[in-house]
Amino acid sequence: MAIRNTGLGGTDWSDGEVLDAEDLNDTFDAETSKVQSLSAFWLNSELYDVYEDFDSIATGAFAGNSDWTVSTSGGSVSISNTQNAGGTTNELYMSASSSSGTNTATVTSQTLSANKHTWCRIQVQITSTRDNGSATAQIGLNGNRYTIASFSYGSGDNQIGGLYSTIQTDMLIVAKGSDGYDIYAGGKKVGSAISDSTPELEFYVTATGSGQTHGVILYIDDVRQAKNATS
Repeated sequence: MAIRNTGLGGTDWSDGEVLDAEDLNDTFDAETSKVQSLSAFWLNSELYDVYEDFDSIATGAFAGNSDWTVSTSGGSVSISNTQNAGGTTNELYMSASSSSGTNTATVTSQTLSANKHTWCRIQVQITSTRDNGSATAQIGLNGNRYTIASFSYGSGDNQIGGLYSTIQTDMLIVAKGSDGYDIYAGGKKVGSAISDSTPELEFYVTATGSGQTHGVILYIDDVRQAKNATS
């Protein structure tokens, strides 16, 4: 019959209008289609706890705290007063850039609760000067890393320099119960059936160059967990 809700592309019921089963079915079908098109939910605060929004941490170089460990080898990690990932106030900034050899940066959570859904906002920026190098941003769980974005140029590729790509999305770790997890980035499953009894969420960036500069930046914000365990 018709979608009876303006928010779903139809027209709201009017006072005194008869409710037809066909209208109700069409409305719920439209809502289902809308939900299925979303990459992730940002749920009401009554349903989640904020693990980290980085707002209470001073801007500047970040060496870690009781919730995060930081490891760098030529890369850098800091708290930035920017909103590139889509959050508010501060966010985590990770970068690696190199024109000679390989540089990396890693940030790992320490106290995430097991068997709970986990969300966060991310943005990846990958840059390149020209040929002969690579850059990668990854997310991980239990020592397993999964690529969000990457590029690699061989010697003599002579690609145009400048910004290679920008990706802004939500990351979702689905707790399947019994210490099992799937990882989604931008609605795409990037990690499947990961077993982890003490989940440690990892963010990793790496860049390799040989004569030309290659780099990657990863912004992270609003790390949240569901209030209740799935099992």
